[in-house]
Formats: sequence, C-alpha cells, structure tokens
Amino acid sequence: MHQKNIVVKSEQKKNKIYIKFIFMFIVLCVITLASIFYLNFSGSVQFILGIKNNISSFFGSRNFPVDIPGQFIEPDNFCEINRKVLCLSNSCFSVFNSKGNQIYSDNHDLSVPRMKVANNRVLLYDLGGHNFRLEYLNKRIFCGDLKNKITDASISCKGDYGFIADSLEYLAEMFIFNAKNSLKYRYCFANCYPTCMALNDDGKQAAIAGIYTENGKPTSSIKIFELNKEIPKFNIKIEDNMFFNIEFFSNSNSVVAIGDRSLVFVNNNDGSFKEIKYDDQKLCSKFINKNDGVAITLSPNCDDYNQIIKIFNKKGNLISNIESKSKINSVSYKNGMVSAVSENFCTIYDAYGLIYCRIKNPVCTKKIELISNSCAYILGTGVFDILYLN
Repeated sequence: MHQKNIVVKSEQKKNKIYIKFIFMFIVLCVITLASIFYLNFSGSVQFILGIKNNISSFFGSRNFPVDIPGQFIEPDNFCEINRKVLCLSNSCFSVFNSKGNQIYSDNHDLSVPRMKVANNRVLLYDLGGHNFRLEYLNKRIFCGDLKNKITDASISCKGDYGFIADSLEYLAEMFIFNAKNSLKYRYCFANCYPTCMALNDDGKQAAIAGIYTENGKPTSSIKIFELNKEIPKFNIKIEDNMFFNIEFFSNSNSVVAIGDRSLVFVNNNDGSFKEIKYDDQKLCSKFINKNDGVAITLSPNCDDYNQIIKIFNKKGNLISNIESKSKINSVSYKNGMVSAVSENFCTIYDAYGLIYCRIKNPVCTKKIELISNSCAYILGTGVFDILYLN
C-alpha cells in the first residue's frame, strides 16, 4: 500500500512538471510573437536571424554556397574576422558565421560603400561622400557625416577612427575621432596630397602616404604621426611612386606602404626604411597580414599566365619567391601558407613555395581569404563559398 502511494505521488509530480513545461513553452511562444510584432523592423530582423541561426547551428547545417544580399560587392569589401565573414555589398552590410548562416544584416544607402575592419569593429563610409557609420558584428553603434568629402578611412581595435577628406583651404585634412565620437586630432596638408591612411591597433598613431611634385617629378611621402604631437614623427620621401595602401603591423614596430612601383617597409622605432622595387614588373594583387607580413603577385602584364608570388616578413625580408603558371586574381597569406586563386583553380603553397594542394574552385573566384591550413573562403559574383584544402 505504501509503495502504491509512492508511485501515485511520483506520477503526480511528473504531471506537475509536464504542466509547468507546457506553460513555459506557451509563454515563450507568446513572448516570441510579441517581440516580432512590437520590436522595430531592424530589431525584428536580427531577432529572426538569431532564431534561424540557432536552429541551423543546433542541427549542424551548412549553408554553402551563400548568396550575398545586394547586386554587387567589391573584393576589398569582403573579409574574414575570427571565423566570421563580413560582406559589404552595394545595398547591405552582412555578417555570416562559419557555417554560412547570416547572423546580422544592416541596409545602407552609401553610394560608393567602403569598409575598414579592426577585430569586431567595422567602419563603413561613402567614398567621395560624407556619410559613415560604425558597426559591431551584431549591431549598429553610430551614424555620422563629415562636412568634407571622404577619400580614405581607418579604424583601430580600441574604437578610434579617422578620415582623410578634401578641404577648401588646404590640399586635404585628416580627422581622428575617439571611441566616443569626439574629434581628438586634426592635421592639414598644405604641400602633399594624402592617398591612404592607417591607424595602429591602440589608436595612438597614424600613418599617411601621399604624393606631391618636386622639380616637376612625382614624389611620394610617408608620414607617421603620434597623435599627441602636432608634427609628424617621421617624414620619408620616396621618388617616382604612388601609394594606395598603407598599414601598421600588429606590434606597431613597422609600417608597410604598397605603391604602383614599389613596396616600402618602415621601421617605426628609428624611421629607417627598405624599398623593394618591382623593376619592369606590374603589381597584380596584394595581401597584408598584420601578424606575419605581405604577399604580392607581379607580372609584366597582369593578364599574363606567368606570375611571380613574393612573400615578405614584417621587416621586408623576402621569405619566398614562387613562380606560378596561372593568371592570379587574388592572393592570401596566413599561418605560413600562401593561396593563389585563378578563375578556376586555387593553389596552396607552403612558405617555401612547395605546392600543398590544388583544388578546382566551385565558383568563379575574385578573392580568397585563408581561414586556416585546412580551409578558405572564396568570393564569387554575388556569392561566397568555403573551400576545403585537404
């Protein structure tokens, strides 16, 4: 009799648990529906994306190849950060997880959209326009506009960001803002037109490459600023070159500037530099790895099928010189591995130039981003895919 009472009480307890579970499920459904109807549109979109992503992750599904929202995306507006893919198309900024599921999306109205990334911080801006916005990988944090037209920009890991912009009184101006969106530094260029800029990781230094004429000849300069001082820390002159990319390496001890005729590595401690000229070659593609160095491809003609891949460390020392028999669209360098992608094939080399593998591309490829020694993301036309390297 006593055992029977125990069984009855046990069943009653189970029934109460089931009732509580059903009640909690109903409440959760009501909250979900209320959230969808009463949150603003942007919030609702992110909420639904989050639910979709969690369901997909739970079942382990992969979503490759992935259609990118928008009609067009520049290769420079596609990158991988901590296993997440960031895409800035002509109409939308999107973030995807490692399984190809969209986890964030934000529409924009930038005419010529450009993107700069530092860890989980993203700066979107309108090249030749005034508007910009700051994003995390899951939400928009600030929208602003500059009175001057923006020609280049950069963002630091600490959240400081800056612009090169045109000017009515000078050739151009540089504006640096802190993470709270207050102007902290301004510099006016009277004798040199800046073409590109970079902030170091902590936002305390800026590097600017520019061009001017000297004795009728085009001459470039690299200026490195400490943002608590009025004048540049270093001012380096490079003849017969035009720089279009400049970057601090992760330790801020050196800077690399990429131009149409040479690479320049600058020692940020003493101002010494090493210039590596292309001679009779043309620069066809480039990739800066802030932790390891630089990869470039050179050829007498970028439509040629005989291109040379050169790998340099952060001091500008040549690591590898690889002869390729392909017309390379994009190159990537990470973890001691080099990837060179043509329209149909991706070839992976080790740091010594030995072929690790060669794989047929699933899509016509414009850019490759190595994730690890085993896989990479590749950008096609309006789509990206994952490429397994073993």
